Amino acid sequence: MTIRAIRPDDRGALRTAFRELDKGTIHLRFFGPKKGLSDRAEVAFTVEEDYQGLGIASRILRHLAAIAGRMGISQFHAEVLPENTGMLAVFDRSGFPVRQKHSEGVVHVNLSLSGDLQ
Repeated sequence: MTIRAIRPDDRGALRTAFRELDKGTIHLRFFGPKKGLSDRAEVAFTVEEDYQGLGIASRILRHLAAIAGRMGISQFHAEVLPENTGMLAVFDRSGFPVRQKHSEGVVHVNLSLSGDLQ
């Protein structure tokens, strides 16, 4: 498996992969139905259903954390639906200090890359 930043020539493959995702996976990632992807940039990841449970999300998180650390970023904040137990488990098993707060139907997760939560 290779983890790398998305490139402009990935656009078509990314849109195809998105169209093939289950509605449930889309709901867990975007908190509701979504028919397509916008050009808005964000830090997020989704693992296609056939590859879930293989540790890929954990590897992506470690890769993103290493990049963030080199850039001086000390924390990640994520908003996760409570039923997305797989992603919550990825954060809990990450080895980083984690704080979770439930609010308005969303789990707000703070992940400390520097080892301490403030």
